[in-house]
Amino acid sequence: MIIDGHAHASGPFLRAEGIARSLDAAGVDRVVLVSGETDSEKTYSLPRVARRFPNTDVVAWTNRLTRVVIALTRGVRHIAPGNEHVYRLSQELPDRVIPFHWVVLSRDGNHYDLERLYDERHFCGLKLHQCWDRFRVASAEFEAVMNWAELKGLPVFIHLYDRRGVRELMNYLRHHPEGKVIVGHLFGLDDYIASGQRFERVVFDISTHELVSAHRILKAIEHFGVQQHVVMGSDTPYARDALPLAIEGVRSLSLSDPEKDSILGDNIRRLLDICC
Repeated sequence: MIIDGHAHASGPFLRAEGIARSLDAAGVDRVVLVSGETDSEKTYSLPRVARRFPNTDVVAWTNRLTRVVIALTRGVRHIAPGNEHVYRLSQELPDRVIPFHWVVLSRDGNHYDLERLYDERHFCGLKLHQCWDRFRVASAEFEAVMNWAELKGLPVFIHLYDRRGVRELMNYLRHHPEGKVIVGHLFGLDDYIASGQRFERVVFDISTHELVSAHRILKAIEHFGVQQHVVMGSDTPYARDALPLAIEGVRSLSLSDPEKDSILGDNIRRLLDICC
């Protein structure tokens, strides 16, 4: 089974028919879907900076640009209606869409609201994003949401903004080793390695091919292993031809076929055993 471990409900994934068509064309079974820009069919194209800087965590650069753009465009306003849209898509394509709920901690981090929405929508995980929502990992709001997710057995996809966030997350995980965390875009990999900790429940998302090099993917595998720790995602629509190129990138790695299968779907399927 091949699963796109991270994509947005916009661009080619805006409508159910587009999702089915895109997944079929790429030979993909299912997609983990989160909120996207409301009613937007736009696909973005970024320079393939990972190819030019294969040893560099270039997401640190793009994070700054993302935060500025989101502030200027008031992008956070798309998240709540986008969550509703993801739910509707999961009802239209229950065997293909795996819904995640994007939490804006500065607005709706109350765990009572999460409980109500979870009962209504039965999402399979949460997402947090520091470029869109300026929360601190070292905060009561973050800990409350993480504790709620842990009680439900839900993973939390986290896109961190800077190394302070990485350090705070590592500190949180040392004290909460049972939390299921998906680290977005392999951000902060060198800090996780330098810590000397194993972080057994941490999973590294390797989207997108334009920002995460094969060198850094293999570095993550060298230190943490393939099984359970690395998952393929496209981050559609934030890269052109994101899904087929993400799959091609994994298949081109110097790994065994079973190891590639783990990255392409087996790892995220095991993590989402409540939904897959």
